[in-house]
Amino acid sequence: MKSELRIAFLTSLDPNDRRSWSGIFFHMLKSLQQQFTTVVPLGPVKLSPLMFFFIKLCYVINLIFPRSRYNVLHSKILARFYAPHFEHKLRDNEFDLIFSPTSSTEIAFLKTHVPIFYFSDTSFGQIKDYYEIFSNFSKYSVKETELIQASALKNSTVIIHSSQWATDFAVKHYGVDPAVSYTVAMGANIDAAPDLAAIESRLENRASCNLLMLGVDWYRKGGSIAYDAFIELNASGTETNLTVCGCVPPAECEHPNLRVIPFLDKNNETDYKQFLQLLCSSHFLILPTRAECSAIVFAEASAFGIPSITTETGGVASMVEEGVNGYRLPLDAGGKEYALLIKSIFVDRDRYRKLVYSSRRKFDDELNWQKWGEKIRDIVLGEFRT
Repeated sequence: MKSELRIAFLTSLDPNDRRSWSGIFFHMLKSLQQQFTTVVPLGPVKLSPLMFFFIKLCYVINLIFPRSRYNVLHSKILARFYAPHFEHKLRDNEFDLIFSPTSSTEIAFLKTHVPIFYFSDTSFGQIKDYYEIFSNFSKYSVKETELIQASALKNSTVIIHSSQWATDFAVKHYGVDPAVSYTVAMGANIDAAPDLAAIESRLENRASCNLLMLGVDWYRKGGSIAYDAFIELNASGTETNLTVCGCVPPAECEHPNLRVIPFLDKNNETDYKQFLQLLCSSHFLILPTRAECSAIVFAEASAFGIPSITTETGGVASMVEEGVNGYRLPLDAGGKEYALLIKSIFVDRDRYRKLVYSSRRKFDDELNWQKWGEKIRDIVLGEFRT
């Protein structure tokens, strides 16, 4: 039975657009609408000409002074623009709570009596210099962004992160009260999981080992390690194919069994079907990521019963449970270590079969948007009862 609490879904982007945060906002919105009778998106926000000018100006400054980058999207001027905009929208409706995913700038200076439930996969202090795109900011920009992040957390009644790694950091670094801190893993950005028959057919197709690497950043996702593992597997006598989807390897990465798909748009029906077919035909997801918060691809792989072979870093442990839906290797592991692990699993038919089915159970029990919505609902109702 749906809760009758009225929720404002607060983001500056359009959650009905599947391109917003790679479709995550879309799935969050639909999931919440299954749990609550009223969920109203307050975005998208149209920036004023002055704000566009400011953003372009910062872009030009970054080109001139590349070692003094400015974090435009987490700036005080943008936060001051968002605050009155959303305050006006909130006055037009009677909401019981605000759900604000990854919207620290939008809520940092927001003045409202409505409790804010903030959701994110990380916080600035944690991701600064961890992801390359969040590095090399000027001292002023770092100070300003930290202010935005701290203000957003302080302005929130409840704080939910997608991994224990992110939850623990917010408590330690920003002094967030553990009593109002929760961890809820995100789901897979697919319309429906395949039936077990599709998974079982792949179990019988073992003429070669099919590896899949999904990611837009070859270097951050550990592409060179994945490629080295692929080469090592073939050299060891295990015929292996590697499909790289989302990015383009360096020119020196050449092999007859290497397939590269630079980009697939899940909003395009043809591309989406091709994406699903890639998952249907893959035996392992290989992602030796160098830095990761909560990659949705782990949930997508689990939906298809595909074990993930990845790295012990960031929030990966909240998505990939050791020996259940994959394995996490040390950050310093190379292609040889990945190849040895993959081969040991693949050649052991019973071990691989068990891992396939436990991967799917991990999806069914945790890594889907239905479960995510139910957990968010439980948190909301629990907070309102106290």
